[in-house]
Amino acid sequence: MAPPLNRRLRPRASVPFADADEHGAGLSECTKPRPVPHWLRVGRFLLGLVVLGALSSAGALGLRRYATSSPRLTVKKIDIQGMRVRSADTLSMESGVKEGDNIFRVDPDACRRALLRDPWLSEAVITRQLPSTIRIVVKERQAALMVALERVYLATAEGQIFKPLEPTDPQELPLVAGLTTDQFARDRAGAERLIRQASELTAAYADSVLERKYPLQEIHFATDEAISAVIGKDGITLRLGAPPFRRKLVQAARVIEETDRRSNRADLVLLDNDARPDRVVVRMR
Repeated sequence: MAPPLNRRLRPRASVPFADADEHGAGLSECTKPRPVPHWLRVGRFLLGLVVLGALSSAGALGLRRYATSSPRLTVKKIDIQGMRVRSADTLSMESGVKEGDNIFRVDPDACRRALLRDPWLSEAVITRQLPSTIRIVVKERQAALMVALERVYLATAEGQIFKPLEPTDPQELPLVAGLTTDQFARDRAGAERLIRQASELTAAYADSVLERKYPLQEIHFATDEAISAVIGKDGITLRLGAPPFRRKLVQAARVIEETDRRSNRADLVLLDNDARPDRVVVRMR
């Protein structure tokens, strides 16, 4: 029997065919790809890293093989700078670097250690300049004095004794006498302080008018650490006492000039009276 024409009918809810099957399951969910398990994603990532690492290692190995064997990367020049006393040939031999070596097989640290075994060198910097040059820049110690102990040594102006005197070393330096090996053993800092005082005297004497006519020969320390200087070929002794020295050297120059004018020869000039600094005593020959 048909419903009355004027009766409103509520439309029956329908389920779209695309959203449900006969079992009530959503078809869109059935057609979605299943999520990849976490362990599989991690595995794929790690496998990619392994492959990338293998490719990188192979490339690096090939690059290293080329860098350490290519004839284009051999040492053709050893550029050495900064030396005054040591020769370039000597330093090249001491460094251990040879022309024809592969430039990447040269170890700058080992080269530096080898060079610093030379007592003349206080610093060395080694760099590669591709494709074929090794550059070595050295800093040498400057010998300021000779120091007589059980044998004669060279010392810097800073008071550092750095090597025994050899026939090929500078021989024209003032000689410091009166110090002992026992002093260095007991108080090295104190002994180096005395050598620095001797270096200060050397610098002051180089500025003195005496230096041109009476070269400085020897600096002597007494047991009380008072300093004397022996100058000139005749060996005039200037007993200077304690520093500073410049004023005392000016006084000594005036006295020696006056004795020369009188045709006398001074043997000893005493300038160590600190209580009366203007008093100078001269002993003639």
